[in-house]
Amino acid sequence: MPYYSDIRTILDADLGIRPQVEVDVVEGVLIYCDPETYPTSFLAQAGFGVAVGLHPRKEARFNPELYRHLKHLLRNERVVALGEVG
Repeated sequence: MPYYSDIRTILDADLGIRPQVEVDVVEGVLIYCDPETYPTSFLAQAGFGVAVGLHPRKEARFNPELYRHLKHLLRNERVVALGEVG
């Protein structure tokens, strides 16, 4: 699946696989662990929080500018977690 920034697009995507049981996703956390895909806006649907972090494979990118950017993201009320995913 190509990169999507909109949760509704992801949830509505036709993956060619049909679930055996239909479900409604009403809450969740959108995880961003790659600085290239950090959100530029927080238009996440109600019920969804945002987590930001740095994947271990991206540690070479960590620098003072990225640190300041992470601190800025953490000030947003939609950001509910800080961590890494890997």
